[in-house]
Formats: sequence, structure tokens, C-alpha cells
Amino acid sequence: MCFVCGPERTDGLGILPGPVAGRELVAAPWTPGHDLAVEREVLSQFVWAALDCPGGLAWIDAIAGQPFLLGRLAVKLTAPVIAGERHVALGWQSGREGRKLFSGTALLDMSGRVCGVGTATWILMQS
Repeated sequence: MCFVCGPERTDGLGILPGPVAGRELVAAPWTPGHDLAVEREVLSQFVWAALDCPGGLAWIDAIAGQPFLLGRLAVKLTAPVIAGERHVALGWQSGREGRKLFSGTALLDMSGRVCGVGTATWILMQS
């Protein structure tokens, strides 16, 4: 039911990253709707959201279904994200310290321009 990656949400972003063959990252296409934008520029809170889940999902196979949650997310927006245009959301693992999982994310437009980057700390919950 996640707003970003929840496949059952009809009002969410619909960003469902999956593994990229031959690379240690996950990726998903995303064409943001005009309802997320003002004058075609997607509002920053939705760009932040798009940079959230790919970082967590980069860990999904490595943690074998263990529950985890976002501890911290830092984002730098570098170019406008334009509604109605196709983008690619990427996520990758960047390290681990015990229950802390670190990841990076990026959002690119189809010309390859980086629209935003993120770093996140995820926390494995104890069972």
C-alpha cells in the first residue's frame, strides 16, 4: 500500500523497481502525471517520494523478506522533473553496518540528465 511502489494503490506513483540484468541496481520507468505538477514541473515532494523506494528495494533480495523501514533520506534536486515525460528511477546498495542499510538513488530524464539524487539509511527491524 506504499504511495510510491504499492501496486494496489490507484492514487500512487506506480514506481515498481526491479533488478537490472548485469548491474547491481534496480530501476523503473516513471511518467509523472500532470496532477503532480504546477505548470508541468513536478512538485518537489513527489520527486522526493520517487527517490525513496528504489533505494529500499535495492536491498529486497539481500535481506530475504525481513521487515525494514526508512531511517533517513537526503535528496538533492538538480533539474526539473517534467510531467508527462518519461523518467527512470534507479536504486543501489551502498553499504551496510549491522541493521543499517545504506542506499543511493537517482532520477533521470530520457536524455540521461540527472534530475535528482538521494541517499538513504534503512533500518532492519528485529524479529
